[in-house]
Amino acid sequence: MTQPTPDSRSLLSILEGFSALAGNSPLPLNRAFARLHLELGIKASRLTKTEHGAPGPLLFEAGWSGLKGDEEILSLPCNSAEMERGTLEVAATSFATDARVFLEAVSSRIGIELDNRRLREELTEARFESEAIQSFSRELTWSRDIKTLCDVVLKEALNLVQADGGALYLGEPKDEHIYLRATAGELYAPLPDTVLPDKDGSFIANAALGERPLRNALNEIVRGEKTGPAVSRIAVPFKSTGGVLGVLTLEAAAKSTFDISQERVLSVFAAQASKALEVAILIGDLRLERDTRENILAGSPNGIIAVNELREVTLMNSAAREYLSLREEPLGNPIERYIPLKKPLALLDRVMSDHSQLEAVELPILRNGETRYYYTTISSLGRSSTPGATLIIQDVTEKRKLDARMQFMERVASIGHLAAGIAHEIRNPLTGIGITLDNLVAEENISDGGRELIRDILKEVERLEHLIRELLDFARPQPAKIQPMELSTAFEWSRAFTKQCRKKGIECEVEMEDNPTIIGDPEKLKQLFLNLAINALEATAPGGRISIRSYSKGSQSGRVTVEIKDTGAGIDEKTQSQIFTPFFTTKNEGTGLGLSIVHSICEQHGGEVEIESTPGVGTAFMVNLPLTGVGEPPKEI
Repeated sequence: MTQPTPDSRSLLSILEGFSALAGNSPLPLNRAFARLHLELGIKASRLTKTEHGAPGPLLFEAGWSGLKGDEEILSLPCNSAEMERGTLEVAATSFATDARVFLEAVSSRIGIELDNRRLREELTEARFESEAIQSFSRELTWSRDIKTLCDVVLKEALNLVQADGGALYLGEPKDEHIYLRATAGELYAPLPDTVLPDKDGSFIANAALGERPLRNALNEIVRGEKTGPAVSRIAVPFKSTGGVLGVLTLEAAAKSTFDISQERVLSVFAAQASKALEVAILIGDLRLERDTRENILAGSPNGIIAVNELREVTLMNSAAREYLSLREEPLGNPIERYIPLKKPLALLDRVMSDHSQLEAVELPILRNGETRYYYTTISSLGRSSTPGATLIIQDVTEKRKLDARMQFMERVASIGHLAAGIAHEIRNPLTGIGITLDNLVAEENISDGGRELIRDILKEVERLEHLIRELLDFARPQPAKIQPMELSTAFEWSRAFTKQCRKKGIECEVEMEDNPTIIGDPEKLKQLFLNLAINALEATAPGGRISIRSYSKGSQSGRVTVEIKDTGAGIDEKTQSQIFTPFFTTKNEGTGLGLSIVHSICEQHGGEVEIESTPGVGTAFMVNLPLTGVGEPPKEI
C-alpha cells in the first residue's frame, strides 16, 4: 500500500539539465543544488536559513548540504493538471526573476513527469489486475465444488492486493445468517463463525447489510501484554440478483489503510466471484436435488420406469430392474422389450396421446419360475418439453395371496358353520338308524338275503358317520397339542407307505436332509403328511415315482420345508386355485375335505402349504413349518 516511486533517471535527467543550464541562468553554479519532495507541494515561497520547508518523503537530492550564510531556498510546487505532485527546493544566494521563471518551468516539467509516471504505473497495475482477474475467472471455470471455490476465491483475493490474511462468509437459503466458510493467511484477531447482518453491528455485518465495501481505520490489536501491529481491514460483499451472498474480509499490517484503488479492484473481483459462487450454489442445489431424487428412486420398494414419446426407457430404478429380472442396461431400449403385453402397452399409448393422468393395470410377470403380479399405474408427463409417461410398479403378489387366503378362510368359516349344523342334525337320527339296523340283523326270522341287505346298509351308515366325523373335525378342529418334537416323528408311517407303493409298482424315496426339532402336534402332523402322501399315491400310475424330502431354506430362515412330489397327471391352474376349498374334489369318491384339513392343520402350526403342478408332469406340495425357538409358538385354536 506504499505510493509508486517515480523513475529516478527521468528526474535525474531533468535536474542534470537544470544544472547544465544553471551557468546561463542568474543562479551561481556553485550553489545550484536542489532536492525534491513527493506530494508535499506548497506554494512557492522563499525561506531563510532560519526557516525550513514542510517535511515529506525525500525523493531526490542533488548535492544538498544545507544553507550557508545568507543563502535562501526557493520552494516550488511540481504541478500537473492543477494537481500538486511534489515540491522542488532550490538553494541559492539570490533568485533573479529569470532564474525563478526558469525554475518554475523545471518544477512544472517535473510535475508532468511524475504524472506520466503515475499514469504508467496505474496502467501497469490495471493490466496486472485485469490479467489476475482473467486468470481467476479461468480457474473459477474448473471450481464447481462450493468448498473448493471458497478456498480459491480467498487465495486469489489475498494475492491480488497482497493482504496478510482473510476470511470468506456465505449465507444459506432461507437463513438470515452468514457463515464462515474459509480462512487463509494470518488473521490478527479471532473472527466469529456466524454473523447476523441485521443485528450483529460488526464490520463484516455492516458490509453485508450495506451491500458495499467498507474500509476501517487502523486498529491496534492487543495480544496479551504486547501491542500488535496496526492492521487495516476491508470487507467486500458478494452481491447477486437476490441480495448479498456473503462477505470477503481481508487484513494487512501496514502504515496505511486499504486505498480506493484496491477497493475498486476487489469490487470487480467480488463481482466475478459472486457469479461463480452463485453458479456453484445453484449446482450444489441441483446436485442435492439429484441425489435426493436418486435416493428416493433407489430406496423406493416400488418399481419406477420413465419412457419418452417413442416408448424408449429413459429411467428405471433398481426395484423395477429386479421385478423384471434385468441384467442389461435398459436405458434407450423400447419398453415392450421388458413388458411384452398388449394391454399395458395400449394403455401407455393412450395415456401419452390423450395426456391423461392415470391408468392402472395388473401385470402377471414370470420371475424366477414363479408368476408374480404387479399393479402398474401409468401417468402422463403432461404437455412438457419432454413428453412421455411414468410407470409405477407395485408387487401385489403377496397381497393377492393374502386376499385369497382371507377369502378362503371366510368361505371355510361359513362352510364350517353350515357343515357343523348339518352334521349335528344328521348324526342323531343316523345313530338311531344304526342301532335299529343292528337289532334287525340279530333277529332270527330275517332271511339270509334280508340280513345281507341290512349289513350293506350298515356299511353305508358307517361311511356316513365317518363323513360326519370329518365334517366335525373340519368345522370344529380339536386344539393342537403343541410341543417340541423331532420332524421324523411325523413320518413313522413312511416304511409301511413305501411297501404299499412298491406293491403298486411305484418307486418311493424318502430323504430327510436333517431331523430338526420343530414345534407341533405329532398326531395332527402325521395326519397332514399321510393325507398328502395318500393323494400322491392315488394320483401316480404304476411306473411312476413319489419323493418325500425335507430341507431348510437357509440357516437364517427359521423354517423347515417338507416336499411331497409325484409324477402323476398334474393339476391345472383353475383346479389349483380351488384345491383347498372345502368339499371341492376331482375324485369320483371323496368328501373334498382332505386338503382343507391339511390347510387347517398348517394354520394351527403357524405354517403354510404351497402347491406347484404342471399337467402331464406331476405335482408337488410344500409344507413350511417353523423351527423350535423361532418366534412365538402357534396358539391352540
